[in-house]
Amino acid sequence: MNVPLTGRLSRLVNRQRRHTPTDLSRSEALTLEQYVHQVFNHEEYLRSNPDVAEAGVDPVDHWLNHGVFETRPLSENTIVVLNVDPPAEAEGQKRKFEWKGVQVSIVERENTAKETDVPGLEYEPPAAELQFLQFAVDNFDEEFYLASNPDVREDGSDPLAHYLNHGALEGRSPSADLVVKIEAEAQHFKWKGNSISIAPREVVEEPEVCAGTGAQDVPHVTEPDSDESFAIFVKQQMDREVYLAAYEDVRRAGVDPVEHWLDSGIWQGRMLSPRIMVAIGERAERRTVSPVLRFKWRGTSVSVCMKRMSDSILSQILAQSQHDGAVVAPGANAIAGLREFDAIDLMARNDADVQSIFSAVQERPDVVLITPFLCAGGAEKYVSDLVGALQEAGRGPILVIVTEHTRQAAGDWEKLSILAPLTKARVLFWPDVFGPGHANPVYFARALSALFANTIVVNNSRLGLDAVSRFGRGLSQNSKIFCTYFSHGINALGAPYGARFPHKTMPFATTLTDNGPMAALMGKMWSGLSEHPVVKLSAKVDSVEEPIFLERVEARRQLASHAFRPHKWVWVSRIERFKGTEVLAHLARLRPSDEFHLFGPVDGSLAELGLTGLNLIHHGVLENVATHSFSEYDGFVFTSLFEGMPNVVLEMSQHAIPLVLADVGGLRGTFSEKAAIYVTHDDSSEATARLFSSALDAIIDLSPVATVEMVTRARDQALETHASDVYLDAVKAIFGGRDV
Repeated sequence: MNVPLTGRLSRLVNRQRRHTPTDLSRSEALTLEQYVHQVFNHEEYLRSNPDVAEAGVDPVDHWLNHGVFETRPLSENTIVVLNVDPPAEAEGQKRKFEWKGVQVSIVERENTAKETDVPGLEYEPPAAELQFLQFAVDNFDEEFYLASNPDVREDGSDPLAHYLNHGALEGRSPSADLVVKIEAEAQHFKWKGNSISIAPREVVEEPEVCAGTGAQDVPHVTEPDSDESFAIFVKQQMDREVYLAAYEDVRRAGVDPVEHWLDSGIWQGRMLSPRIMVAIGERAERRTVSPVLRFKWRGTSVSVCMKRMSDSILSQILAQSQHDGAVVAPGANAIAGLREFDAIDLMARNDADVQSIFSAVQERPDVVLITPFLCAGGAEKYVSDLVGALQEAGRGPILVIVTEHTRQAAGDWEKLSILAPLTKARVLFWPDVFGPGHANPVYFARALSALFANTIVVNNSRLGLDAVSRFGRGLSQNSKIFCTYFSHGINALGAPYGARFPHKTMPFATTLTDNGPMAALMGKMWSGLSEHPVVKLSAKVDSVEEPIFLERVEARRQLASHAFRPHKWVWVSRIERFKGTEVLAHLARLRPSDEFHLFGPVDGSLAELGLTGLNLIHHGVLENVATHSFSEYDGFVFTSLFEGMPNVVLEMSQHAIPLVLADVGGLRGTFSEKAAIYVTHDDSSEATARLFSSALDAIIDLSPVATVEMVTRARDQALETHASDVYLDAVKAIFGGRDV
């Protein structure tokens, strides 16, 4: 039974590419619809297609609108082929039609299939499925099947019988030249109540087959190359009524379900259809569980797996309902639309692709660092500096898990100089890898536990802190855990992480902070909870080379020598309310002749933050604060409402620029009042702005000599406690080297 494919399907496909055969009759006078009405057998079609019978639709309408494109036979004695010519070996009259832009070929045969005896066949196929049985017998390659399936070879099963009993529905190929596939160039059959499609393997380079729970899955096809292809696919597959019933907000908004899903729903993880599993971004590219169709949508990779519940499963459910009526509580007609999950893969209920998660981690990490974002102006520099120091101390491999940013949202994070050390570590964007349920701490904790890292550091991540709070006892059995807290907020108003989580994580984790006041506060409040200490790891600043700093000092002296000139001030930080933007807005109104130049990412819009004054100029995000020139500005203004030890102040201390700082966090632990001017927040933002305005006047009134003394002192004090060598020694003392 070793029949090569080249004499059959390969010639069929090649012939389709070259020319149209002349033995097909095409009649302009007889349309496909007219032909179907002449030959259609209603009872036979409904008997062979129970799903159509159960739906209660007209069988002719169903075949013309759906069945023809699924290549369902009109009767047991017909073959339907789309866009290719029927095999030359097919006996019977051959007809060709054009229908809705598709070439439809129909072969009328006297007998569906000849009697074929397969020893060991455990299934007695109905007449509608004999076509596949004959095809398998004619094209099965016994030697290939045994070589490709050692389990069959080892148990001594008859290869053809095994393929028909099990292999066909498991997606195993019957020969080296055939692959299970859904394509216009495929041949379609019925077998054990499921649809089977066979195509030449040359159509795809690396075929993959969906793994299902008994339902016939649709395997991998090649990737369409445009947004239009995906939009058409979604339009064809979406059941608008089901989508509107599932999402009340969409129904109330009165928007088109297809447009809503393409614009918003796909990014929010909303279900396109109960039969379709969708993954986007990095998760789609890496996905190993049931990849089917691959698209691009607005520059993002999309993978789709389509599933259809088989008649046999439906029969089992209905049979079980005789003993337990609850199994049909959704209604018999609704069961086919329920979502499917492998019984052993409970995480899939949250759309978790476990294989994708662990394929994203190429090796077991020594250290895992968890942070929410990759951007400028936040705690990201703290974790970036820690990664660099750990690498220098010999620790690794290092895995950085970003819990809230997607790869797309992080943008060109690699270009930010403050995040440069992260480019040498493995960075995993958790929302991309996990999918819509990425905020679930249960699954995140399971993934952390499975990584079996020696050290876990949670840096300002809500998901990471939740995981440690709830599952820290288990996680701490194999990993030493650190949780960072930088501030207690303004009397804990708004419940920042430094107020909400320390008492929950300290029983399992060492508490890490970057400033003395926070370390003292947490030690006073929570030190009795466990033996895990509160440790201060001061932030790091990279010192500027001495010749460059002296050039900056000279530029500062010259600027301070010109008293009668317009004054310009600089702000470098994340632009958000907690950074004191309301104070800044009032300050700009108090000093209309001064200019305030802003650098940093904006949370929302400048208008929402009240920063609409003409003397407020936003320049975007600085990729490298260390190399930028600030010599044209009179001083650096920092109005934050609360802080730990802000990295940006340390960086600005290397620019020989006067510092006007809100008296928050651990700033006084580094800079004395001779190195900076401090402003204490008043009861209102207007009052605080007036205090800042007075501080700016004090900077203007400084003599050139006093200005140079102030900026030099600030630089020296920053290096005293935050220089690279001091920081590295502290990291080694806290985390140890590679041999620890």
